[in-house]
Amino acid sequence: MRGVAGLIVGLAALAWPAPAQACSCLGPGPSSEAFRQADLVFVGTVSRVDGPNPWTRVNADGLVGFGLGNEAPVTTFDVGKVFKGVSARELTITGDRTNCDIRFTPGEAWLVYASSRDGRVTTHKCTRTRVRAEAAQDLAYLEGREQGRPQGIVYGEVHRRIAAAEGSPGLRALFEPLQVIAAGAGRRFTVTTDRWGPYQLVLPPGEFEIWVERAGRAVAPIQRVRIEDGSERRLMLAAEFPEPATAQQPARDTPALARERAESKLFIQVAAFRASSDRR
Repeated sequence: MRGVAGLIVGLAALAWPAPAQACSCLGPGPSSEAFRQADLVFVGTVSRVDGPNPWTRVNADGLVGFGLGNEAPVTTFDVGKVFKGVSARELTITGDRTNCDIRFTPGEAWLVYASSRDGRVTTHKCTRTRVRAEAAQDLAYLEGREQGRPQGIVYGEVHRRIAAAEGSPGLRALFEPLQVIAAGAGRRFTVTTDRWGPYQLVLPPGEFEIWVERAGRAVAPIQRVRIEDGSERRLMLAAEFPEPATAQQPARDTPALARERAESKLFIQVAAFRASSDRR
């Protein structure tokens, strides 16, 4: 057990960088887990965003400098639907002044999973908070829960199977969204992965075949699962497809490409660790 805990600490140290770096994390779990962990869950439209405030100054050399202040961003929502927490017509989300803060824009509709501590309501990129237009599966779960509808969740990551430099097989995170299909009892359910490969399907109880498609063609073996009411089934899927014929190799390595490879590798390591933990 100490070894597992040590690995968790090690992964956390890799996955949670300092504010000056990009925001990365272990990624959100299924909607059911996000609902349990949140203090508030609601759908709302951004009505106002305040801070951080811009500043300008004239430097000694006469050049004008500019930037943003250290104030935490404060976003006000007009609340349309509350799934958890105290009902209110308006709610305010306060940022943490890190790169994990979500950039909200007035007029956008969001599904928000938030925490409430010391009078502050917060959320961040590592929760399941997302634009409402991309929250169909979350809303399916939340509305089904509210209505008492029998349902379970299949969730996980789609990885791409590749040949490593030495010829051995390997996995990497996706760099394009793919479709995950579930079919059973005469019904078919489809969801599109996030860019890096995470997906979630809310399904009624029953037996299902699940596979991955790219441009309408199956690119992963069929997996068979049984869904029960209230179940949370983690399922990792491996897709295999060739590089596009027109793909161009970069002329030289860049810090951005190196970082993208490192993030992809970390994503695979974290996903594999979470899957092995689920089996224990």
